[in-house]
Amino acid sequence: MVTYRDPDFMSRVSGYSIDQVDSMHMGTLSHDTGNSAERAQIEILRSLPAWRKLELLADCCESNRSLMLAGLRSRFPDATESELHRMLMDLLWGEEEATRAWGCPTESGP
Repeated sequence: MVTYRDPDFMSRVSGYSIDQVDSMHMGTLSHDTGNSAERAQIEILRSLPAWRKLELLADCCESNRSLMLAGLRSRFPDATESELHRMLMDLLWGEEEATRAWGCPTESGP
C-alpha cells in the first residue's frame, strides 16, 4: 500500500490539492484516524502560517527530548543531571559527535 510516508508518492503529489491526493491513495497516516478527520487535519496544517508550523515542530522536538530524558532517568536513576545530559547528547548526535562537542563521557559538560 502506498502511504504519505513513501518518498516516491510524496514526489508525485507535491502541489496537488488534498482531494486530488486522497484519490491517489487508499489509507491514512494513522491507523486510528479516518479519511475525513485526516483531511481536516491536513487542511488545518496547510492553512497555518510558517511561523506556527515551526513553533509546532519545536514543541514536538522539545517533547521528544523530554521523553528521551525521562527514559534515561528511569534506566539510570543514580545518574547526575550532567551525566543524563551527556547520555542524551550521545543519543541525539551519536557518541563521536557528542565527544567532539562535550569531551569524553567521563568529563562534565559545559
